[in-house]
Amino acid sequence: MNVNGKSWNGETVACLKRGSREMCGICGVIGQDDGAALQPMLQRLIHRGPDEEGIYRQAGIALGARRLRVIDPVGGQQPVRNERGTVWAVMNGEIYNYRELREQLLSKGHRLTTRGDTEVLVHLYEDEGFEAFRRLQGMFAVALWDQERRVAWLVRDRLGIKPLYYAIRQGEASGGSSVVFSSEIPSLLEALPDWRLRPEGVAEYLMQLYVPGPSTMIAGVHQLRPGEAMSISDGQVELVRYYCPDETLYHHDQWTIKEASREVLHTFEETVKSHLVSDVPLGLFLSGGIDSASLLAIMAKEHSGPVKTFSIGYEHTVPWASTYRVICLTISCVWLIE
Repeated sequence: MNVNGKSWNGETVACLKRGSREMCGICGVIGQDDGAALQPMLQRLIHRGPDEEGIYRQAGIALGARRLRVIDPVGGQQPVRNERGTVWAVMNGEIYNYRELREQLLSKGHRLTTRGDTEVLVHLYEDEGFEAFRRLQGMFAVALWDQERRVAWLVRDRLGIKPLYYAIRQGEASGGSSVVFSSEIPSLLEALPDWRLRPEGVAEYLMQLYVPGPSTMIAGVHQLRPGEAMSISDGQVELVRYYCPDETLYHHDQWTIKEASREVLHTFEETVKSHLVSDVPLGLFLSGGIDSASLLAIMAKEHSGPVKTFSIGYEHTVPWASTYRVICLTISCVWLIE
């Protein structure tokens, strides 16, 4: 129902706090492998990317993507390549500063054929190599293939918002390694027929309700750390940190409380605005707490028309409903509850 108690039927909405399982998914095989497992791996990711499927396959590399259309629904098919076909990439997530980066690339003479953020990443890497990853702001998991240098990269965003799991398989012939990766473990296991549980991981989950990274409950399966990249070249695997929070912290010992609060508000507003980049309608999960209410207040300032908000409640738990109603009446929005 909306804030007036009426039912509402509208188009699909990409929520600012994306908690849905419907999101893009990527997977692949890098190294001495024929990539036969790629199709079963992609099948396991259909729920993440119901709109379309894309595959890039060459000797030593197989990349796959299941896509949920959010940015450039028509032209944003994956995998994406540069003009010469020497750099290919698949991505799960969003790069929030891609429009700014796109303008910089166009001014340098790059020819971009889509309005998507994955193509921006490909051309940025073509220009700057590894340093390109440091310039990305957003939530993303990326697999990129540099054909000229014969190197593949797996990259996870600074905060680890988007997942990326991998397993390293030792080659039998030349001693080199191959790497399989995916957005989800069930997909990854399609390429690991002999997988087994890791008892320590099961114990960690039972005690803490999660498994501390980079380990998982599956032996030999790991997750890329936040702000980490992996390079795979000629059977050699290397992990590299491209982002460390300590390197970006401000050190303003002389700030007053007023100055600090002003900077926090400015950063908060800019962050929310950067998250509103989308070619499909946006919405917000509204919990009734200060976090989601603050997000809604900033979003309403930047959004033309009422913001669509969503809440989940249970029968006979009515106290929270009045909180939602007050928020939505104070900040003009459409409220839907399930």
